[in-house]
Amino acid sequence: MIFESEMELMRFTESIRGKTFGEIDKLKLLEDGSTGSGNLLRKVVETGFYGYKLNDETNLNSIGIELKVVPFIRNNDGKATSKERLLMSRINYFDIVNEEFESSQLLRENRKVLIIWYEYVSYKKRTDMEIQYCQLYDMLQDQQVIKNDFELIQRKVKNGEAHLLSEGDTIYLGACIRPIKGNGTINQPNSNISAKPRFFSLKRSYMTGLLMSINSETSFKETVSLNGEGGINDHNSETSFKETVSPNGEGGINDHVTARDLLGRSFLVKELGDFYIEYSEKNSSPFYFGIFARWGMGKSSVIQMLMEHINKQKSKKMCT
Repeated sequence: MIFESEMELMRFTESIRGKTFGEIDKLKLLEDGSTGSGNLLRKVVETGFYGYKLNDETNLNSIGIELKVVPFIRNNDGKATSKERLLMSRINYFDIVNEEFESSQLLRENRKVLIIWYEYVSYKKRTDMEIQYCQLYDMLQDQQVIKNDFELIQRKVKNGEAHLLSEGDTIYLGACIRPIKGNGTINQPNSNISAKPRFFSLKRSYMTGLLMSINSETSFKETVSLNGEGGINDHNSETSFKETVSPNGEGGINDHVTARDLLGRSFLVKELGDFYIEYSEKNSSPFYFGIFARWGMGKSSVIQMLMEHINKQKSKKMCT
């Protein structure tokens, strides 16, 4: 298939919903009964649904779109959550130190991603698993937060601290470990200490938010955790404090992330930020909160404002 536009692509892709991998696996790539990998399932979609030749470059790249096949699971209450993070491009420690986010390899290769969501059921073979959703994702929809994450990762590498990178450092965009052949570590700039190779990834909690946003009647949920050392991450904890915040309002403004209080959230930000600072001074365990709202209601902006408030208050305390 040759697609001239994103609209044409999405119109065609809608027909994949409800199909199993077995139904579209024309080359029988899954015939051996193996569970397969994400790359193998992507090849099944490329060859069996879009009609591309195996291992050939697809027309999707020519219109600036990367194809990803991602599993989701259903909880006991029936709600769908992403089963895993979404792996993006590899972090080249020697290149990233000289990159600007807007022209980075990450954005060039992954700005727009066509996500094919399938339901993972542990007792089913991959051939019997059903594709249920398709979604065109643009990384720039959460540009400010992802750019901040990118620059935090970049800053650590510039400081010769690639070996200290952690997925817990950031909010949406993670630096996840991916094993390689050999001794499992590689060189990094500005340090004699070798570091584990890492890939950019969209965190599982963020992916769950994208999945939930497909259904316009389902509230988009962004879940972050604030740990006792001031980091923001998505780690689980049995002793976590959980708080749910539901912003009011009759309609969203737009999806532009800002630290300006355009929707009257300053009181919410101050209360949450002050609580976090007080909590982190007395506790080492993280606490969690969720933000529920429709599109354009300022979820990402609240997080941005919250980060700025916390950092500002901590700076004041250090100066006194």
